[in-house]
Amino acid sequence: MTIDDFSNIEFGISFYGNGESVQRKIPINKDVKDSLLEMLETFFETYERLEGAEEEFSPSEKYQSNERLFLHTNNDHLKELKEFYENEKLEIDDASFSIYAQETDYYFAIFHHKGGQKLIGVKRPNYFKGLLKKKGKLISLVDDTLKVIPDDVFKLDFDFDFVIVEEKIIILHPSGFSLITNFENAVLNSANANVEEIAEKLSYINFEGISERAVKNLNTARLIYSIKSRNDLGQITLDKLIQKCKLSGITLEFKDDKYFPPKEYEKLFLEILDRRIYEYDLTENDPEIYKAASRKKL
Repeated sequence: MTIDDFSNIEFGISFYGNGESVQRKIPINKDVKDSLLEMLETFFETYERLEGAEEEFSPSEKYQSNERLFLHTNNDHLKELKEFYENEKLEIDDASFSIYAQETDYYFAIFHHKGGQKLIGVKRPNYFKGLLKKKGKLISLVDDTLKVIPDDVFKLDFDFDFVIVEEKIIILHPSGFSLITNFENAVLNSANANVEEIAEKLSYINFEGISERAVKNLNTARLIYSIKSRNDLGQITLDKLIQKCKLSGITLEFKDDKYFPPKEYEKLFLEILDRRIYEYDLTENDPEIYKAASRKKL
């Protein structure tokens, strides 16, 4: 991957203006383009070095700082990001950086490959916002003399948090991705709709109490999102679910032809549906029950 592989590399920032997210492209020279390309190369090199198979991002998982994750841009919570990627008419405004740099939510680089493919690298600013606060205190070696830099300066990061390629989002830094996309807030806002979708597939369960909890509790909303995203909900059998609940210490209650967990066990019930409760039975004693903070299917 070299600079000659691309017909153009553009740079821009995203900030909030008049109550909405605004993206503006900022003119850059070849040196900055070279640095952005280095960030892209480092991103993919780091991503490919990570062990394990690529997995779909889930807000209910506990991730390391670097992971091999992905999401599709057709995700209901990523409409704004998809529109940003598809926007071919972003305005160029060299004044935006000096005005909005401190309020920047993220910066981005658009890589136009000569083969026609477009990639957008996105990064939550770690370095340059801190440097902007030090205006007048930075020094530079010029003609063997140290001089104070009087102007606004910024420093690019080592890599991107995620890269958008057509209909796929490749995620290296999950925390940066969550903050940039405000994914967790979207998950909380969609909790009721997600519960309704689950309830349609598990019609023998009363989810009213869980629904009330989900709209107020982010951890519950995360579990709901993860369960809703499963493609095997319709294969869950009531007998096996009741059995798993009993093994985990839950006795489901029954009213109006539907089962439901006692209020104090609602979260544990969701963890069972999300495959987070597992057992080990290696001794003559009762089975040992554990909860997984993160899961990797074998």
